[in-house]
Amino acid sequence: MKIKLVLLIILMPLTSLCNANDGESYHATNKKFLEIKDVNHQAQAWGICSAVFKITATFFPEQNAQARQLLDFARGAELAVIMTHVSDGLDKDISPERFSALWSFSKQLGDSIPEASLTGIQADMERLGKDGQEQFINKLSASMKICSDNLKAQQSYIELWRELAKSGLLKNPH
Repeated sequence: MKIKLVLLIILMPLTSLCNANDGESYHATNKKFLEIKDVNHQAQAWGICSAVFKITATFFPEQNAQARQLLDFARGAELAVIMTHVSDGLDKDISPERFSALWSFSKQLGDSIPEASLTGIQADMERLGKDGQEQFINKLSASMKICSDNLKAQQSYIELWRELAKSGLLKNPH
């Protein structure tokens, strides 16, 4: 019964879900992420999206195309965490050493921020328990709507990463 309820709610159109529970979500704001000026807050927003996409993917069979797409979105959100910090620290005169340090630090954030967000959302689910299942699904759904509304910005960070890779700034360690 629990799985059927979750699948039913997730498969509803996202626009109707964002109104659930007065729009309460895991995000601190409904702003477009690129409008968030504080780099740490923007990275946190992307980290939440990574977690939301991963959790939502678990509602589908593993080899399901929707599950795979959601996991792709989660990886894109992780990359957006990285590129949020990289783009904030880039300047035209950046030395290779400084870029290397910026890239290393940003990659660590790309792992730790989404992981911490995932743990926090899972802890919230546990705290809410069976009695709070509907509240959890509403918060997850509202968050999914916000994340979906920012997929275009996420794609722009992916394209920036591709440009950096083509430029030779990103070296493959192997």
